[in-house]
Amino acid sequence: MTEKPVNLKLYHVTREANIPSIMEHGVSPAFALGNLRASWYVDHSRLSWAIAHVSQNTGLSVSELYVCQVLAAREYFRRTRFTGVFTAQRPLFVWQVDRAILSLRPDDLDK
Repeated sequence: MTEKPVNLKLYHVTREANIPSIMEHGVSPAFALGNLRASWYVDHSRLSWAIAHVSQNTGLSVSELYVCQVLAAREYFRRTRFTGVFTAQRPLFVWQVDRAILSLRPDDLDK
């Protein structure tokens, strides 16, 4: 029997202006814009969707967005009704930050 990993590697999509604060304090649900005071994360299979979703909802182009990679204990995350989409209600530090455009697959650019 294989055990599930203790940590999850998930991704948070954000605007460029938020990166300095995220690097200093982590992704914080205190800055959540929705009714739920939680930060949203996706697994690798939903990353392209998340980039498009954030771009559409903020009116920013993909070139203005960044992807923050987090690695945190599974218990910090809650699953949502959407496969591959999670929330966290505590600040989480990032391991890596990349431009969102670099995270898109070539076939995503045709859509």
